[in-house]
Amino acid sequence: MEFLDAIETQMIANRLPLAGISIAALPCADTPMVLSLHWHGFIEHEDETENGPQFRYEPVPSS
Repeated sequence: MEFLDAIETQMIANRLPLAGISIAALPCADTPMVLSLHWHGFIEHEDETENGPQFRYEPVPSS
């Protein structure tokens, strides 16, 4: 199934815990589906300030 391949590829690339999966579709023939993967993680950013390095965290977006 293409969905499982897409999920596995994203999990390998992100190396973050997968928190949830959502699939949405209309109940009509030949309608595309939307697959949303929700990650649990943060990206660490280091900013140089006068008082030394300061860290801030940004949540990882869904893909």
